[in-house]
Amino acid sequence: MSNIFSAKVKSPLASAALFTTNDVPGRTIEQTFGLVALIGEGGLRNLPQLVEACLAKATELGGNAIVGAHFESVMGAIFLYGTAVRLSH
Repeated sequence: MSNIFSAKVKSPLASAALFTTNDVPGRTIEQTFGLVALIGEGGLRNLPQLVEACLAKATELGGNAIVGAHFESVMGAIFLYGTAVRLSH
């Protein structure tokens, strides 16, 4: 399962992580790869799968995190987006 943190939680980045803020205490953004956005069906119950796919895309691009992550659910569809980055360790 992926890691989902708010910026207040300090934890080692053992795997790709998703943050709901743009700043991650104790880390700096080394490189930005751009916006990653995914749309899925099934509402909030499919949010974990979208998070996994979003983190997989960030890793594929060379990143280890998504920052500024947001999601919206409208009429059964869910939209998840954030910025793929490489954070320092």
